[in-house]
Amino acid sequence: PVVMAAGCGSQMFELSSDTPKCMLPVANTPMIWFSVNYLISHKFEEIFVVVRRAAKDKIEGYLTSCIRKLEQDVHIEYVCIEDDADLGTADSLRLVAPKTKSDLLVISSDLITKVSLSELANVHRANNAALTALIAPRYSPP
Repeated sequence: PVVMAAGCGSQMFELSSDTPKCMLPVANTPMIWFSVNYLISHKFEEIFVVVRRAAKDKIEGYLTSCIRKLEQDVHIEYVCIEDDADLGTADSLRLVAPKTKSDLLVISSDLITKVSLSELANVHRANNAALTALIAPRYSPP
């Protein structure tokens, strides 16, 4: 799986000017941990994380510390994009594609969910799909 963590948080610049967007806290926990821990809970042992070069050390240090506490055998490979690069998700995935061997699961670093990945994968494969997207309606306050 790939965790997309290179977003700049341009719509929340006041919060993300000094902190990578994926490291902004939700309930005192950086958002990226929810995504990575979700993958670990689904028994993934190798995870790619796409990050901006300037943020790599901060993100890697945090995730390494968290995984060490879990005492899990998980390998994270960081794929860096240049800080001034204007790459979207598809372009960023081109950097990861040569390192993968089968279906590719891509999630955002700000994903917080309990959806069963097994069920999602089963639907994907049962329909021989090229792409399966899990989306939700955007919340609009009353």
